[in-house]
Amino acid sequence: MDEQPSRKEWESFFSRLNVGAEEIQELIDRQDVAEAYFDQLRSAISDQLSDSLDFHLPEGYRVDKYKVLEELGKGGMAKVYRASRTDNLFEQEVAIKFLSPALNSHKYSEYFNAERKLLATLNHPNIGKIFDGGITEEGLPFMVMEYVKGSTITAYIRSNHLSQNQIVRLIIQVGHAIQHAHSRFVLHQDIKPSNVLIDEIGNVKLLDLGIGKFLHEDEESEFSFGGTLKYASPEQIKGEPITTRSDQYQLGVLAFELISGAHPFQGEKEEVRQQILSGTYPKLTGIRKDLTLVIGKSMSKNPDDRYESVASMILDLENYLRKYPVSARPDSWKYRTSLFIKRNQLTSLLILAIILVTSTAAVLTRIQFIETEQERSKVQEVNEFLTRIFDSNDPDLAQGEEITAAMLLENSKEELSEISDPEVKAYTQNLLGELYKKLGLWEEAGPLFFDALKNYQATPIQGHELEIANLYNNISGYYRDVSKYQEADSVLRLAIPLLEQMAQTHPLALARSYQDLAYVLFLKAEFEEALQMIKKAVYIYENTRKEKSRYTYSREVELVFAYTTMASIFREQSELDSALIYNQKSIALGEKYADENLSVRNIPLNNQSLIYNRMGEYDKQIEVLLELYNHNKLIYDESNPKLIASIANLGSAYNKKGDIVMGDSLNQIAYESYLKKFGPNHNYTVSTLYNLANSKYQQEQYQQAQFYFKAVLEADINNLGEDHPYVAGDYV
Repeated sequence: MDEQPSRKEWESFFSRLNVGAEEIQELIDRQDVAEAYFDQLRSAISDQLSDSLDFHLPEGYRVDKYKVLEELGKGGMAKVYRASRTDNLFEQEVAIKFLSPALNSHKYSEYFNAERKLLATLNHPNIGKIFDGGITEEGLPFMVMEYVKGSTITAYIRSNHLSQNQIVRLIIQVGHAIQHAHSRFVLHQDIKPSNVLIDEIGNVKLLDLGIGKFLHEDEESEFSFGGTLKYASPEQIKGEPITTRSDQYQLGVLAFELISGAHPFQGEKEEVRQQILSGTYPKLTGIRKDLTLVIGKSMSKNPDDRYESVASMILDLENYLRKYPVSARPDSWKYRTSLFIKRNQLTSLLILAIILVTSTAAVLTRIQFIETEQERSKVQEVNEFLTRIFDSNDPDLAQGEEITAAMLLENSKEELSEISDPEVKAYTQNLLGELYKKLGLWEEAGPLFFDALKNYQATPIQGHELEIANLYNNISGYYRDVSKYQEADSVLRLAIPLLEQMAQTHPLALARSYQDLAYVLFLKAEFEEALQMIKKAVYIYENTRKEKSRYTYSREVELVFAYTTMASIFREQSELDSALIYNQKSIALGEKYADENLSVRNIPLNNQSLIYNRMGEYDKQIEVLLELYNHNKLIYDESNPKLIASIANLGSAYNKKGDIVMGDSLNQIAYESYLKKFGPNHNYTVSTLYNLANSKYQQEQYQQAQFYFKAVLEADINNLGEDHPYVAGDYV
């Protein structure tokens, strides 16, 4: 859309109409007078509304069922107070926004109430909730909102020294919140840093949705439109119709500022207006071109040149993080190929397999040294197999389709038929199963493990007992991952006798199987036998001189996991002193070896938080979990089970502490993430749903609680059987 004509453009236009000079001057002067008049009117209205906020609510002031505690801040047309519930149903702190009394007219009251009801329907973890609202006896319109303990997004980024990718992840969260609002026909119209808070665990909370139409809280009191000038879209400044693409523009401006550290538009009011209308802003430097193009597309001065929706913008940002092509950039083979190379982290496991195969014979099952032509031919056969996987995914042959790790692995299964030697085939199937498992593709890993076992059984067992035992461990791990604990138990008991025969040469592998069996027994709530097994594992780890085995981590790393398992068993037996002793051992040892394996730090810390939970030390638990969460979010993406577990555990801790709003919000995020990743019957999904059910019960939301508890009971019976203690607890 075009900009407003300048004075010179008006003069040129009138001259072409053959209008006299005096008439031209009169018309132009009227325009100048009109603009000055409306500027003065806006200023007067702003001053009047600001003056009407000259009130103070004392501590203890009652609003419905809430009691005012303290003033949190003041904007151009509203004051915000922290308040608490007074009805003793449960502890809850809220933020109450009191609007200017000048807005208490019949017109605004109707709009305000309709808007409040609409906003109350928004239910998203990244949107600050609206609980209630109305008008006080003194005539103050108010909204009761979720109280977010945290800081603005800019302050959070500065204090935590976030990387560009971490900032992009926050922007994506803001985008999800905006898209949710758009799906409910709500526009924001005033997206800026002060309206985006980050809570204590690093989650975005978008505030002030939908009230920008009449609430213009500009820090500089420049109210020429519904929102803040520096974040306004060109169409907002022109007074043209506002759409979802207007919010998208503001999200782009916010992204520019957060990524670069500087606002794209600088100067006095009129300078900023002209920069926005002309689409003039500095070039982003020091970031990848794809991100520059995404932000630039969202900030196009013409709405038609922006993304179709905020969801489309989010998709491009997610593709940027995953090193996939973005729609904002013209497509080409060279572009796709460069991204494929950059994102080879996804396929590095396969590349590593090739390197291992070509550089050493140790990866080939029982072949320790290549001494015969027959053994060298087996190495070559695996080499050719892995090479065919990558050849079949040549970008020139893929016809423009995206190449992913999953596609490479899928083609690998097709190439397996070319391998004739059953031993080589078994090794390769086991290797691919492990790769699938590490990519989180558990359902796909299982059949490969089973096929590998069949091929091993078709060859003489002598000489590769260790490989078969390792395969049993992998099959058991697969069953455990999909919450089939009895099957996991049975298969491990096939591995242990094989390894006990090799205890002198492979003690760590035997200890690892004892440890895995102890953990499965722990999950089955068979704590006495679990304790016996983990004690066997710990004894071997503590007394062996062997530092590493082919299928284990180092002795010290394995010992960390064993101590943690022992502490978990003691925890479930309510022997909390013993649990603390062994968990402190695991933490101390894990700190020394965190560079070798990140889990040796994270798993003991998580267990420490659970022990604090059993002790009723909820503040200590939250402190540990926040440390763990902040560490995990730097490493894992949002769909990683380890990061989701941090959120779920935090939700449980906040619920136990009595912070129901925070607890439910976190548990809902975790539940939806687990449900999407693992389905409704997985142990992680069920555990989080159980936490939500308990919370709803405590809040006397019995119908919702009953619905959740019933789903938990059905899943537990399916996973654990009728006789499991958890099932008995579900009935209670």
